[in-house]
Amino acid sequence: MDKLLDIWLVSEYFYPTLAGAAERFRRYAPGLEKRGIHVNVLTIKNGSAPDYEEIEGISIQRVIVGNSKVPSAALLSKSIHLFRKTGQWPKVLQILSHTINGVSNVWWARFHRVPALTSVTTMPIGVGSEKIRLKTIIHQWIRYSPFNLVIASSGIMARVLMKQGIHKNRIKVIPNGVNIYKFRPIETVERKRELRKSLGIDVDDEIILFVGFISEKKGVDILTDAWPEIISKRPKAKILFVGPQKDKPYQNIITAEDKPSFYEHIIGKLSSYPSPQRMIFLGEVNNVEDFMRAADVFVLPSKMEGMPNVVAEAMATGLPCIVSPNIGVLTEFGVPGREFLISQNNSESLSKAIVDLISNKKRLFEIGSSARLWVENHLDLDLVLDQYAETYQALSSWAR
Repeated sequence: MDKLLDIWLVSEYFYPTLAGAAERFRRYAPGLEKRGIHVNVLTIKNGSAPDYEEIEGISIQRVIVGNSKVPSAALLSKSIHLFRKTGQWPKVLQILSHTINGVSNVWWARFHRVPALTSVTTMPIGVGSEKIRLKTIIHQWIRYSPFNLVIASSGIMARVLMKQGIHKNRIKVIPNGVNIYKFRPIETVERKRELRKSLGIDVDDEIILFVGFISEKKGVDILTDAWPEIISKRPKAKILFVGPQKDKPYQNIITAEDKPSFYEHIIGKLSSYPSPQRMIFLGEVNNVEDFMRAADVFVLPSKMEGMPNVVAEAMATGLPCIVSPNIGVLTEFGVPGREFLISQNNSESLSKAIVDLISNKKRLFEIGSSARLWVENHLDLDLVLDQYAETYQALSSWAR
């Protein structure tokens, strides 16, 4: 293979700190390497993580930014300083979590003839409004002005960005990709039984799966509040929560000086629910795809989302999904009622949606099968990696 093209990804969060977009690019890296692209990462140093390490072929460099009000902008400033100090500028610079505070630093890179791109993974400001205020247009235009290219993960996002003054020639739509070989349906009923036994799951349980941060934003409280109605109708139901805690004080508790974390708040409420032992918090796992294959229904009742990969991954395993209407680009996952179901953000609607779906085996199969087919045709990781590799190569040829 010819010499690899080095790109630098500047991301506020990166492994072992979990974040959707950063984790997605960590998974992309091996496939990009096969396509001639080597991923280097600059990220913020947290805890005891080493200053430098290589993970799965990714070169990761961590820097201390201090107590900045805008950590992503502080990280970008440190990154540009490092490039200037060493004189080794990236062939391509990609920035995640870009804010207007980092614009001047991106211009520094452009001054040194470095092509730059950023990724928009959550719905841009102003969506849902017929009249986007002039202030918003100016803000977004300044924010994205230094970039050669802005990657949008959906056509809807791209259209909103164009309304906000970004020329269509500077926007490229590349959806979030899914490894359809890693995330694949279970082969047979017998194999599912064996998998459940290996995971410590009773073969007769009706498994409701949640994957994500245990946080208020992800709607965990809506799901736990739906539990009494679910268990009263489906006594074999069990909820598995997979994901780390999000240790921020629970904002709805205002009386106590020492507010508990959201996780502590949820755990504290469990004893008041019927059959609390059937709601299990597993923490982080390394085999989330196995839990998806072993489950009956996937639920993500988020109160705010962009285009969460976890939904596409669950769909790829043939797992029927129930999501909230607050996911910004639902049409990227197919047709509601065919590839997935939507439940309103309250416990009554969610419990009914879960009970109705679990009670209908034919419906479970139909939605799961349609979901898998949609991902194969629209979100296959190989197609996405080809687009990213072509984009990086094209940008690297930009005059230096």
